[in-house]
Amino acid sequence: MIMERIKKGTLIIEVQTLSPEKFINLLWNKGIEVNNIIRINLTTFSMEVNLKDYKKLEEVCKRVGGRIKVSGRKGIAFFLMKFKRKTMLGGGILIFLCLIYFLSTYIWAIEIESEKYISPFEIRQALYGLGIKPGLSKNKIDTSILEDKIQNVNPNITWVRARMEGSRLRIRVAEKTPPPKITTKEGVNDVVAKYDAEIIRIYSVNGTPMVKSGDLVKKGQILIKGVEGKEGQEYPVSAQGDVFAKTFQESIKEIKTKGIEKIYTGGKDSSIFINIAGVKIYIKKATKNFPTYDKMISNKKFYSIIDYYETQEKQIDIDINKAVEEAIGEIKRNKEKELDKKSKILEIKSFTDNTEDGIRVRVLFVVEENIAEVSTQSQ
Repeated sequence: MIMERIKKGTLIIEVQTLSPEKFINLLWNKGIEVNNIIRINLTTFSMEVNLKDYKKLEEVCKRVGGRIKVSGRKGIAFFLMKFKRKTMLGGGILIFLCLIYFLSTYIWAIEIESEKYISPFEIRQALYGLGIKPGLSKNKIDTSILEDKIQNVNPNITWVRARMEGSRLRIRVAEKTPPPKITTKEGVNDVVAKYDAEIIRIYSVNGTPMVKSGDLVKKGQILIKGVEGKEGQEYPVSAQGDVFAKTFQESIKEIKTKGIEKIYTGGKDSSIFINIAGVKIYIKKATKNFPTYDKMISNKKFYSIIDYYETQEKQIDIDINKAVEEAIGEIKRNKEKELDKKSKILEIKSFTDNTEDGIRVRVLFVVEENIAEVSTQSQ
């Protein structure tokens, strides 16, 4: 009964025919019910007909050579058809937005910016080795940890920056480049010391060595003089050579051993919104069930994300001996990254001093390196 009511509908039609009386008689003969017949002109009139009789009416219209035009619709059947179309359109838009949001939670492209000596291919292979590849969920990527891991891949990497921009992971790598080789014009040049040091060995190509193994030299002191020849028969040359020596370098790190520190618990929540004319429309709103948190806002092309990271304050309670050992290890790794390939660490000595809220770790490095530097002044 209900379905029959739903199927009912009324069409308001205009019929144009040269034989209107014949047309109406045929409708009655076919048992087609019509209402509100209104004559518009000599050959045209309008009427209301049930939706279920429309096919029969078309057949009758063809028999009399007429034309039909639907000018209106009434009834629940048409309302449901219109509602169905709008519902399908709205549902399609909603599914599309959900799909876009779902896809935006994954990394689909990795962009790598490197400089001269380290190729993007090498960094990409390192990322694949760490399990970072297109199609990976953003929640599985911690950019700060990723930066440290990439930096450990190659000792010639000075620093790494990893950022997620929309569905892209952007990696930027800065390289440790050797200092440019100083070239001088033809003439007299000396080789001098870059640092205070203790001489180990000298390799002289041109010029006369002025120091020997075991000598202590000051920064700027001449190591290889730009002259050659026997006494009384000297002639000027451009001094060249390498001078390896012990240099003494110190690095310091302070460790807080008492007081309160802020730590990240790993809890995270996010809000996603669209900004239209200064009005924020939230697609997803964070619950933020954190007593304390830090937040970071990322502005994308079409939307923005606010990430909330839960924090806690806790009393510092660390193993001082272990902390000192880790600090020394970190200082050593950083120092190894600073040195070029020809330099090496000969000896490490560490010292600790008390500070107001912790300790200060001082590490003294004895480093063998080339201290030769061509002077820029000609004589």
